[in-house]
Amino acid sequence: MVDGWLDKSTGIVIQARMSSTRLPGKVLLPFPIGSTETVLSTIYNSLCSTGASVIVATSSCPDSDPIEFYCKSKGINFYRGSENDVYSRFYELQELHSYTHIFRFTADNPLIDLNKMKQFFNFYCKGDYDYAGSTGMPLGMNFELFKGSLLLSPENLRLSEVEKEHVTLRFKKDIIYSRGEMSLADLADLRLTIDEKLDYIQLNLVKNYLNENINIDELIYLKQTYPWLLEINSIIEQVKV
Repeated sequence: MVDGWLDKSTGIVIQARMSSTRLPGKVLLPFPIGSTETVLSTIYNSLCSTGASVIVATSSCPDSDPIEFYCKSKGINFYRGSENDVYSRFYELQELHSYTHIFRFTADNPLIDLNKMKQFFNFYCKGDYDYAGSTGMPLGMNFELFKGSLLLSPENLRLSEVEKEHVTLRFKKDIIYSRGEMSLADLADLRLTIDEKLDYIQLNLVKNYLNENINIDELIYLKQTYPWLLEINSIIEQVKV
């Protein structure tokens, strides 16, 4: 694992809310089952090891009060903003902290390969991109990174409702932004996110096998040795934006 390779000028923002329709409260489920850690704390603690400024961006809706209470109890940095206008949460955080770069994470993706994350960050910096995304990783393990200054640019003050909900959508499609794409693996057929109960069951089994050793090589070995384990949630269809 790579420790301390970023500094506080890089923001890592973890989107989190309680009001999931398919698995309500999933971000505060124990991970793994029986642990004192949760899905959210697993993500937060892993990302804090990078040395970046890590913050949970949750909703001001009363439904997400448990996230605030949990963060306070664990000493986790958090910020509360609009429920549906997720872009505004990032905008307000950028106004407060003036991040040079921002990684966007969501609180339902607890498996993070930190070595791949560093490799991706170096690719983004070398290309001096406005926005970059990775491909080829299992669903729930890819990365997104963009310049913090983009959030405050005037052209992004007139967003559609979809763009307000999906923060990086404008950066992905508008030709005024330079974009980079990096393939990090060949495992895009795997689903390692938590949207439904079967996802949570499968991720617990995978976590039990990997323990703290979250890396693609271990996942490849797991896929080769126990392919059925990674097919538990194969019937779930991913919602498309």
